[in-house]
Amino acid sequence: MTWLSKVGSVLAKLLGFVSGITPLVGPAFGQQAQQAVAKAASELTNLRDVIVTVETAFQAAGLQKSGPQKLKAAVPFFSKIINQSEAFAGIKIADQEKYTAAITGIASSFADLLNSFHPDSAQTKE
Repeated sequence: MTWLSKVGSVLAKLLGFVSGITPLVGPAFGQQAQQAVAKAASELTNLRDVIVTVETAFQAAGLQKSGPQKLKAAVPFFSKIINQSEAFAGIKIADQEKYTAAITGIASSFADLLNSFHPDSAQTKE
């Protein structure tokens, strides 16, 4: 298991915790808040999974790709997830160049976030 996969596992457990407590605190905040937390957790998980999948796919294929090459592979998936999100669904893109630059920046920052975690901190405790 790579360090990125380990981090993904920890994030999955964290998101599972958030999802697990939502039913407990939901009555205090209402059904809409519960749905918002669940949706955000799902979308964050999807974004994390793109980075982990790209990393894993290049490793499994025995390819030593650079960060920019991996980023280029991840951008179309980030774009799809963001375009299909509740926040941006149906919104027309006015400037494709700015949009692509923004999506690339988001994907890059998300990979940087995952790379900021120490591999040992991602180990699961049984």
